[in-house]
Amino acid sequence: MQKTISKFYFLVNIDGKNYAFREADGLEVTGNTCCKNITLKKGTIDRDNIAYTALIDNKTKPTRAITVIIKLTDDIGTSIRSWTLRNAYPIAIKCGKITARSKEIAVESIEFSYSEVSMKRFNAMGR
Repeated sequence: MQKTISKFYFLVNIDGKNYAFREADGLEVTGNTCCKNITLKKGTIDRDNIAYTALIDNKTKPTRAITVIIKLTDDIGTSIRSWTLRNAYPIAIKCGKITARSKEIAVESIEFSYSEVSMKRFNAMGR
């Protein structure tokens, strides 16, 4: 019987740092190479966010290819599927509008291009 996922998130390892994202667009796999960029989105509530970190890092070291691992997890953190992007580059970083009177959480996104992608499916035990 296939497990139904009521809530999920993406646990993403970007150059050794882990972040949780709510949306991932472009996760299509055709062989080992895919030409569509991948965009990840998450809510921003403090300065410990991907856009802030990337902007600071850009000032201190040149852009270089990195490996990005995206894991789809269920509501208790069990891995369901993962994608590994090789030779990935962040090509766009956007922060949503933040206003003092708004009750909405700003959404930030980061878009990656890459040269190779592989996908892995996990069994019911997350392996």
